[in-house]
Amino acid sequence: MKFAAVLLSLALCGQAYGAEPVLTPSQVAYLRAETQKAQDRLVDRLVQITGLPRARVREAIPAEGRITDPVARIVAAVEQKSGQPLSDEQKQAIAQAEQERRAAIEGAQREARKK
Repeated sequence: MKFAAVLLSLALCGQAYGAEPVLTPSQVAYLRAETQKAQDRLVDRLVQITGLPRARVREAIPAEGRITDPVARIVAAVEQKSGQPLSDEQKQAIAQAEQERRAAIEGAQREARKK
């Protein structure tokens, strides 16, 4: 929920800083929905990779906008919650899943501006 509020704030104040034009309400709704879909896909992938329940995986994902490497934060949190270290393959799969999430959100941001 916090991410959605930040996203909306950024969308509405973008023009004030000489950035992209302000998004319309429908563009913001589209972007919010696509961001949530990307987040849900990340959670599903992490459940597959780690074998942890969805609730624990969601807890392991850092809040958007935190000054941290999300992959390192996810790996550390998953290892702490599971009590076991992740393999290099699992860490690479987590990094790939996070990269796909970012790419999906960036694509949605570009698409929202076109609508």
